[in-house]
Amino acid sequence: MFDVSPTELIFILLVALVVFGPKQLPDMARKLARWVREIQQTAGELQRSLSKEVSTLKEPLQELKQPLDDMQRSLDETVRDAGTGATTGSNDASPAPDAADEETDDEQETS
Repeated sequence: MFDVSPTELIFILLVALVVFGPKQLPDMARKLARWVREIQQTAGELQRSLSKEVSTLKEPLQELKQPLDDMQRSLDETVRDAGTGATTGSNDASPAPDAADEETDDEQETS
């Protein structure tokens, strides 16, 4: 959690010893340990409650997502079918450009 080197930790303990004295230091360490434990428990409870809320919200969203996924697949299939139909249909319906090119070639030769 904190990036404290051993040298820094020894320095912090020495300062605490000077500030609180040898008689109060064990009591202060116990109080600090209790606070840390309470904070960890509170953080754990908060994390559990948030994950529970998220899971209760995910269930209805999954139910709503399923019909949308079905519609997306249907649209994708329709677009894919329309795309393949348009490319094959456009080749059949277009006039032959070679006949028009032959006429212009013949006109240029006679001029």
